[in-house]
Amino acid sequence: MEKFLTIDFEAANRYIYSPCSVSIYEFNSNKIIKKLSTLINPGDVPFDSKLVELHNITYDMVKNAPNIETTMRNISNIIDNNIIFAHNAIYDISKYLTGCSLNNLSIPNFEYADTLTLARQTWKKLINYKLDTISEFLNIDLNHHNADSDAIACGKVVLELLKYNDVNSFESLFNKLNYIKGFYDGSLNHAHINTYKKSTSKSISDYERIKKLHINTSINSLIAGKYFVFTGTLNIKRADAMKIVADKGGIPEGNVTKNTNYLVVGRDDYGNFKSGNKSNKMIKAEKLIQLGQDLQIINEDDFLDIIA
Repeated sequence: MEKFLTIDFEAANRYIYSPCSVSIYEFNSNKIIKKLSTLINPGDVPFDSKLVELHNITYDMVKNAPNIETTMRNISNIIDNNIIFAHNAIYDISKYLTGCSLNNLSIPNFEYADTLTLARQTWKKLINYKLDTISEFLNIDLNHHNADSDAIACGKVVLELLKYNDVNSFESLFNKLNYIKGFYDGSLNHAHINTYKKSTSKSISDYERIKKLHINTSINSLIAGKYFVFTGTLNIKRADAMKIVADKGGIPEGNVTKNTNYLVVGRDDYGNFKSGNKSNKMIKAEKLIQLGQDLQIINEDDFLDIIA
């Protein structure tokens, strides 16, 4: 088995750069080796109560922890000339790169790949590809939003990807899934699916009826060209959520269609959905997922992470 690393960050605040925990594990010859597991003092930033509820890390716990500069130096020594896997990798990779940039630290060469994208290419028709959903599907133990548990689960997903796709190398896995790994060699080259089929069904009428929003087609963002539908009670105004999507190049829709990429469900409604209480939009979305559509059902917190 090829050696690889996994990484997971947790943050104190969704909107301010504030890593408060990181774990890195090495998977090598069926051994799982802890390379780094530490709390991080992110400095003078507020701890978002919603995130604290998820990862249970408070300011009092990190005030004597290593600072961002020290942590990023340690990470650099570990990842030098290695391949790193992470779930929703751009989130974790950007946490590392930003920390290095803010502290004027040199960045080593490394490669990376995203288990979320690889899982989506491998196991079709899941309701979404969050780490907890994938872990439940693969019977992987997970204490979600604990950096150690998330990093270990990510590595186990990698092993399952190799097994399910009947390959014994990352090169074969990436070739089979038409995936281009990311790498850093002085600048970041993003990982991506090799062929991107742009939707040709978009028309002005698709979003004119939603407050005649202007879609920012000039922006290069993670959600550009993606179709979003909202359902249930959101903490932010639905009109504001739609405008955020449009400003970032996404396309708000009023109903679930064959274009839809994300159905965003209010927090409480998402819990009801997981318990089997489903709205018409949820039912339709599930049917489209079963038909193979690239569509995920996510909650409001996931949506906020994506747009952040």
